[in-house]
Amino acid sequence: MEKKLQRNVSLDFLKVLSCISIVILHIFGRKPNVYNSIFYYVATFAIPIFFMVNGFLLIKKERIDYKYILKKIVKIFIIIFSWNIILSIAIFLYKRGIQNPIIETVKNLIQKGTFFQFWFFGSLIIIYCILPILHKILSKNKNIYKIVLLILFFICIMIDVINIILGLNGQKIFTEQIIQTFRLWTWLFYFLLGGYIGKYNVELNVCKNKKVYNFAILLTMVVIVIYQYIIGNFIFKNFHAEYFYDNILIMFYVLLIWSGVYNNQKYFKYESIIEKLNKYIIGIYILHPLIIKGISKFYQYDNFLINIIMLILILSISVIISIVIDEIPKIREIIKM
Repeated sequence: MEKKLQRNVSLDFLKVLSCISIVILHIFGRKPNVYNSIFYYVATFAIPIFFMVNGFLLIKKERIDYKYILKKIVKIFIIIFSWNIILSIAIFLYKRGIQNPIIETVKNLIQKGTFFQFWFFGSLIIIYCILPILHKILSKNKNIYKIVLLILFFICIMIDVINIILGLNGQKIFTEQIIQTFRLWTWLFYFLLGGYIGKYNVELNVCKNKKVYNFAILLTMVVIVIYQYIIGNFIFKNFHAEYFYDNILIMFYVLLIWSGVYNNQKYFKYESIIEKLNKYIIGIYILHPLIIKGISKFYQYDNFLINIIMLILILSISVIISIVIDEIPKIREIIKM
């Protein structure tokens, strides 16, 4: 029981860490100078970890039917639609403009509109739609699961190689031509990877020795920052971290982060803090782009040191607003998954 509880705390901390890293991506990625790029690329693990945690929690379930999936999808639509109603009311009151919340909800799912970050939910909905069938197939045999994972792994590697070849030839990379919602080969790989770890209780102790692990994670951070900076700026001609999720170096980095958090008992003593922060990660995820956009009218996020202060400020404001929302019955559901 204690081991299970510790793993739940570790999963919560992985979600909190990934949420903070998403805010880092959106702040430090606005002006990609050398110093901002360091923080930006270190946070690359955020989205893959989120998909892994979702897979971890769902795949290990004994049974997944479409009734269960429908509830999850409806919940996602309620969250997105509710925020777009709030936005539509605000636009009408302050700008006398009219915005259709239904249209905006659909746009959000394909990475458009004010709440562009809801593309993540769009990808999850697609995965959820095939999950009952996928779950039934993968649950039959561990080897089948391994084969599916390997196929997805090689597809990711192939896409990454194609991107590099296209970039070297001065062409637009393949991944850039597909919005994040529909990069399902990538998201399915990380989702099922997390699912495999959860279903088969994979310990994933990449480095059991603490000193070796610390050296490995530090070295990997240095390598992936340099690699992404060079490839992004000089080959892809696009610096965004989203174009590196198929890269084997990033996969290794993500597994190192997972291993370091998931198997580390020291987070257990911070259980109450982690649990409280975990309650507000959806709120932070939804609110932070609005706050970043508001601050951008006065500050352009071009100073590395000030960006660190902005990170703390934006996270704090997001948490405070989330706490206020959480105190209001029924309304609190718009920040709950």
